[in-house]
Amino acid sequence: MNLIDKTTKCCCCVPLRGGVISITILSLGWVAYSVAFDIVSLVSGSNTVGLIIDLVLSSLFLLIFIFGFIISCFTKDAKLLRIYAILYDAFVAIIIFNSITNIIAFFASKNTSVNNCINGGGQSNESPINNSNNLNNSNNSNNSNNSNNSNNSASECEKQYWLIAATLTVFYLLIIILVIHFALVITAYAANRKAKEMKAALVHEITESDVSSAHGTSTHGTSTHGFAGKS
Repeated sequence: MNLIDKTTKCCCCVPLRGGVISITILSLGWVAYSVAFDIVSLVSGSNTVGLIIDLVLSSLFLLIFIFGFIISCFTKDAKLLRIYAILYDAFVAIIIFNSITNIIAFFASKNTSVNNCINGGGQSNESPINNSNNLNNSNNSNNSNNSNNSNNSASECEKQYWLIAATLTVFYLLIIILVIHFALVITAYAANRKAKEMKAALVHEITESDVSSAHGTSTHGTSTHGFAGKS
């Protein structure tokens, strides 16, 4: 039994059809927000290649999710649901690729991020030294304090970086797991609808076959009776 056959509920509690509708509405809202954000960014002057590509992809997936919403709510046709499942798989592939790329890019920019954090300030202010009788000792103390503050800032920035890295990694992993589960739910629902349609078609075919056989037997019996009467 594969994962599709094992997927009988969405999030372990929602029926497949309700799960597909919920997933589609959630994805539709997410992509619609992305399209609106990209358009606002373009209008404000952020005209970059990456932004344009993101807008094009988001617009395409917006149409796909509108298609999926109509299919899952109204027609429930197995073939169309299968097409929707394949298109959603493509969406999941892009989400996974984007998530992995963002994680790699964040870890690759570690030194830059930490240096920016250190150079961005955050050092504590020095308390004024009022002992005018020992100026040399005061200057040595200031140099030592500045060195300690610099080291503390670097340490704090390292901690902040690894905290953000851990949070970001967990977030993207959860996103990946979630969209994979959503893809399995949609595929399982399409397979479920196909099985029901095939079963209904088989029952209809058997019923028609029985009716035809009964009609043929009745016709044959009538013909035999008529022939016997003539004899």
